[in-house]
Amino acid sequence: MPKDNQTLAVKLNQRRLILKELLASGEREIRVLECYGGFGFIYGRVYRGVRATGLVLEYNHAKAKHLASQRDTDRGPDGKGGWIVVQARTEMAIGAGIGKWIPFNILDCDPHGSPWDAIGAYFKKPRAHGPVLYVVVTDGLPVLKTKVEPSRINVLMPYVRKYGEMTVRANYAAIAKELFIDMASKAHWRCENFDFQQRPNEVAHWSAKLTWDPTLNPVTAPVKEKKR
Repeated sequence: MPKDNQTLAVKLNQRRLILKELLASGEREIRVLECYGGFGFIYGRVYRGVRATGLVLEYNHAKAKHLASQRDTDRGPDGKGGWIVVQARTEMAIGAGIGKWIPFNILDCDPHGSPWDAIGAYFKKPRAHGPVLYVVVTDGLPVLKTKVEPSRINVLMPYVRKYGEMTVRANYAAIAKELFIDMASKAHWRCENFDFQQRPNEVAHWSAKLTWDPTLNPVTAPVKEKKR
């Protein structure tokens, strides 16, 4: 699989555009759930500059230690600034409800591989929330599915049964949008737009803007989509 740092410029630009939109809306508290902290490249290039706060997860001990030294951890993400750094397996920690008291406005998911376990875990249980949630994702599944049959990838199995394997293989952008909207709508988030970007043989980068709607019936609904 190509390393996702080959598309670093796309990754950083997506996040900077989200920050620009959030700040333009009048939001002054940027609260980020950084699902895979790594060595903190995204924080250093994007979130540090706007004094964002939040929670960062990282399983590797050396990386987690570096993340804790990289950012202000003296104060909690309760409107006063600061970060919580947790060494943990992302999917298990989110599934157990870590950070559920924090009304994040950015869900940043930058794994080496599939993002869907982490995304699914986030939307599975009730969480504190604000009116808007931006989701920004590095998605390695489009590369994986060129090497492994989609019918052998758990998260894609329902779509293989629904559309057929060739359709899933050829139309991952549409499948990702449908899968994401299904997950988000069950947690009462309405997808306002979905921006999917991928160059041939590289990981995909996509983002979405969600608005909270407690009356939302959890079914797939029309959504504005931009594909590049």
